[in-house]
Amino acid sequence: MFKPKNIPTDHKDLIHDVAYNYHGRRMATCSSDQYVKIWDLVDGDWKCTASLKTHTGSVWRVAWAHPEFGQVIATCSFDRTASIWEELRKVHAPMIAVGSDDTNQSTGSKVMIYEYSDNTRTWTRTCECPVSDTVRDVAFAPNLGRSYHILAVAAKDVLIFTLKPDTKPRRDCLPELGLLTVWRLSWNITGTILASSGDDGCVRLWKVNYLDNWKCIAVMKGDGSACQGQDSKLLGNGSGLAGDNSPPHPNVPLSIRRNALWPYLRTKKDESKVFY
Repeated sequence: MFKPKNIPTDHKDLIHDVAYNYHGRRMATCSSDQYVKIWDLVDGDWKCTASLKTHTGSVWRVAWAHPEFGQVIATCSFDRTASIWEELRKVHAPMIAVGSDDTNQSTGSKVMIYEYSDNTRTWTRTCECPVSDTVRDVAFAPNLGRSYHILAVAAKDVLIFTLKPDTKPRRDCLPELGLLTVWRLSWNITGTILASSGDDGCVRLWKVNYLDNWKCIAVMKGDGSACQGQDSKLLGNGSGLAGDNSPPHPNVPLSIRRNALWPYLRTKKDESKVFY
C-alpha cells in the first residue's frame, strides 16, 4: 500500500517536472522559479543537497543520464535553451581497503581504510572498520551515483560497511551461516548483489531490500545448479529463485528480463537457471 509523503521544496512557483536517478536514491525537481533542486534520500527522508539557477525562464523538464556517465542531468526551459549539468563534487579521494589475518587481538581492527592525497601524494589511514576476526577478503561495491561507498568483508561472518564522509562506518551483518567459512566476495556491476563463496563448494547471492536488510536470494553449486537443504530457510518459499519448493510448470514459458541488454529467455532449458 502506498502512503503519500509531502516534501517541502521551497520552490517559489509551479513545479513542472520531477525525475529520479537510475537507482531511485536521488531526485531532481524543476519549477517556474527558474531553479532546479537536487534531493538525496537520507535515512528515509529527502534532503535538498543542491539548488541551481539554471535558466532565465520557466524550467519545463529535467532528466537524469545513466550512471555510467556520472551524475549528469539535462534541463529545458521556456527561454528556448537546453542545458547539461554535471556534478563535479569529489566525495571521496582514491581509496583502498586492507584486511589482515593477524591473530594478535591487541592489534585492533583487522580492516583499515586508506585515502590518497593529491597534495602530498601519499596514502593516509582515515578510518578503521570494527572487525576483530581474521579477514579473508574485502570488496568495494561499484559506485554508480551513490554519495558513499559500500565495503563487504569476509571474516567470521560476512560484514557490510557503509562509508560516508566525516562519519563512522556503519556495520551490517549478513545472516549467520553456521560453521561455514567464507573465502571470497564479489559484487555485480551495479553494486546491488553480493556473491560469496564458502568451503562447502557453493556460491550465495545476497541482496538488500528496501528496509536495508540483506537477504540470501540464491544458492548455487560450482556447476550452476541449485543447492538444496540447509539453505532453504534463508531463501524462503515462492521466490522463483534457487531453493523455491513450488511445483514446476513445464508448460509455462519463461519471460525473464534484466534490462534492455539482456534477452528474453523462453526455452525449457533455462527454467532451472538463475540469471543476474
